[in-house]
Amino acid sequence: MTRIIVRRERQFVDGFRKYKVILDGKRVGALRSGEKKEFETEPGRHSIQMAIDWGRSNTLEFNIGRDQMAFVCNCNCGGWRMCLGLLYATVWASKYLHIEIEG
Repeated sequence: MTRIIVRRERQFVDGFRKYKVILDGKRVGALRSGEKKEFETEPGRHSIQMAIDWGRSNTLEFNIGRDQMAFVCNCNCGGWRMCLGLLYATVWASKYLHIEIEG
């Protein structure tokens, strides 16, 4: 088994709500604002995505060996982009959240 670490940045947007962690199409956990969790998986090719209600993140495809891999996620609708909330709720729902490899 290998470890995947997912960290959610602390943001005002969605501050009291959890983001679902979706690994290989299955929900494996959820993160609160500023929280970090570890998940175990088999080495090999995987995909990871974040979700909250209708909002989704990009989907990352990655290969992992026996080492651990870390990801960081946040909401694209933070800061000045909060004024674009209606667009993120409709047209850009698949870009509401963002996840990337940390580091």
